[in-house]
Amino acid sequence: VKKGETLIDTAMTLNAMHPDFIAVRHPESGAVHLLSKKVNCAVINGGDGTVQRCIDALAASVQDHWREHGRAEHLLLSFHGIPEANVRKGDPYARQCERTAELLAARLELPAHAFSLAYQSRFGRAKWLMPYTNETLRGLARRGVRSVDVMCPAFAADCLETLEEMAVENRAVFLESGGGEYRFIACLNDREDHVRMMGQIACGTGHIASRA
Repeated sequence: VKKGETLIDTAMTLNAMHPDFIAVRHPESGAVHLLSKKVNCAVINGGDGTVQRCIDALAASVQDHWREHGRAEHLLLSFHGIPEANVRKGDPYARQCERTAELLAARLELPAHAFSLAYQSRFGRAKWLMPYTNETLRGLARRGVRSVDVMCPAFAADCLETLEEMAVENRAVFLESGGGEYRFIACLNDREDHVRMMGQIACGTGHIASRA
């Protein structure tokens, strides 16, 4: 929602684009239900009031990792990058990533100096969203950060990008730059809280509002 714009204003703008669905994260309880009455598509609840099950699941996965492996000095939240030009044209992706990082850090009670957001997987000559993950890792190591926990909050399941680029290639970047310990936190994969959340979305119980 833009400054000075109501939720209904936003709904009307989005509805005019004829989307298949709209994903909403809003601080007010009932916002998704209200929005679902104004648009002609399904509305997915990404966090309505206190409903933030995705953030809850991500936070739980980090806490489980900390209990098992200990806590690193720094948590890096790495998202897949996109060309910066896309954002200039109106793509909300960067802000969505920032908001996810903010909510997750708040849930984990992390001070600003204890976590970073960065973007991975850039290619080609165009400028992509910054800061870049590999450069962020080099910078952390050169600042004297000896250990990092790294996760990809936007990935539902591990894949070649997370298991190779993030868990192996970027580990080498950090260690070769002077870092001491690099630990990749697995994606949510088949965690019970993740599967339950996906089931609720698929079945329309609590997380997705129909067109009715």
